[in-house]
Amino acid sequence: MKSSDITAILTTLISICALVVATLSYRRDRNKSNQDFLFQEKVLAYKELIFHVNFIFESFFDIMDEMLDHDGSVTKWEKFLNKESEYYDDLVADLYKSIFRALPMIPSDIYKELIKFGQDSTQFIDSAFDKNKDLTIEAHEKLDKNLRNIINLVRKDLNVDQLNISLSNRLK
Repeated sequence: MKSSDITAILTTLISICALVVATLSYRRDRNKSNQDFLFQEKVLAYKELIFHVNFIFESFFDIMDEMLDHDGSVTKWEKFLNKESEYYDDLVADLYKSIFRALPMIPSDIYKELIKFGQDSTQFIDSAFDKNKDLTIEAHEKLDKNLRNIINLVRKDLNVDQLNISLSNRLK
């Protein structure tokens, strides 16, 4: 073999190695880009979902106050129900819409917990509008537990604690 043949073979090998490295680098960057995009979308979806869940939970304090403070007749209570029931049903319906918008990005355990929160919210509304004080308080405590569980699952999915440690170390 001549030196020109060896040079040609080395040039070809170096070119092939450069192509392999470039291809692997491209794939890794594309994969990282997709992961970053998915993470950002998850953060946005979770912000919306947690806002809805918390807003519903906080709104239910109004129903409890109204129910516990209501001293009027059954007719007055029914008027209140007719006026307010649509509002609270719409809150739960909006939660379901948000859940289904985020469905492609959220894990099944969070999806199940969100659906459970929606179902428990409907149960809470029913018990409050039936003026069943004990069931209403029990349902509200159940919603509080669900809310905390959803927040913990979201934090775990986003790995928030580890991200905070990494950020803290990076800022030092």
